[in-house]
Amino acid sequence: MIDDQATCKPKGEPKFAGNGAEFRRTPLLAILTMEAVGHTMLRTLFIIALTFVVTTRSSAQGTDANPIYVDQGMDWTAAARADFYSRDQGSRLIALSWMQALKQKNGQPFLADGLSRYGYLPNPANTANLPVGFHASGPQDFQVVGMTCSACHTRQIEVDGKVYRVDGGPGLVDFYALLGDLDKAVGDVIASDSSFAPFAAAVLRSTTPDAADVADLRRQVDGWYLRFHTLMVRALPKSGWGVGRLDAVGMIFNRISGLDIGPPPDFMIPENMKNADAPVRYPFLWNSPRQDKTQWPGFAKNGNDILGLARNVGEVLGVFATFEPKRQGAIINFLDNNSTNFDGLSELENLVSGSALRNGPGRLTLLWPPGAK
Repeated sequence: MIDDQATCKPKGEPKFAGNGAEFRRTPLLAILTMEAVGHTMLRTLFIIALTFVVTTRSSAQGTDANPIYVDQGMDWTAAARADFYSRDQGSRLIALSWMQALKQKNGQPFLADGLSRYGYLPNPANTANLPVGFHASGPQDFQVVGMTCSACHTRQIEVDGKVYRVDGGPGLVDFYALLGDLDKAVGDVIASDSSFAPFAAAVLRSTTPDAADVADLRRQVDGWYLRFHTLMVRALPKSGWGVGRLDAVGMIFNRISGLDIGPPPDFMIPENMKNADAPVRYPFLWNSPRQDKTQWPGFAKNGNDILGLARNVGEVLGVFATFEPKRQGAIINFLDNNSTNFDGLSELENLVSGSALRNGPGRLTLLWPPGAK
């Protein structure tokens, strides 16, 4: 669950290539032509094939803010959905005021479209114009943007002009582009004093901010950018991951081994960062707490509360939780300077393992009437 990484691939599942929109039909067609397959199995496989073709035919999912929510059981209430969309799990990506002051290449605010250009879904309940799966934590005026599992595990599908929302489904989002554009936007800001001035004025909410405040802000932004840019340059492959795909395992290892365990003040070991060039599609969540192993290669043990916690901690570290372990004598303190929200992770795990979401969208196959395109 709660795994921007990927859950263990079911045996015989159709494969995806390229940007996640190309569907290799050969294995499925071969199965469909097997004489031993009964009519019931044929109907089941047809539904599966139709689901994959419809949901992967475009490069980005629909961004309608008022979708039809698929029936996912009595326990999956509006309150549970809202919690799933915004629960703080400890991610600390960038200061909200900084993100609000950044610009896109076209000069528009970075958050002007609520990040829908990357496929992230609108969340009208979020007052900061952050999409589903993004939240702002901390005291007013000092909030930090973070991500939660629903950012990458919520699917929106358009069928015959109607938009459907499937909570826990694999998102069609472009995390690679978001990371690269965020890196570029901050890099442009710190390129010169003249480019930094309007950014500082926006963040400090003053047309004539105090010089000492500007200098302090510049030190903070420079420190953030040094770490983030180093990770982006060394970890992001030039070819990109494609929509609906990422190499989360590679990014998590890069994050921990390259950004968190080095010497102060920046804690980096840049040579430990390698190209994260093995992208896979996001999984759906509803069976993840019950699997014996997770990750596409199946190397991560799973199936109990402790292993589930380990899985979720790895995920939140991958989306930029603060993590600065320190050696104290014979032991290493992993908890101080660690923003991981263990209560939040527990609640998110319970939302999936203890609710109807664990069974997936039971009525999803009813979405495609005869003749639907």
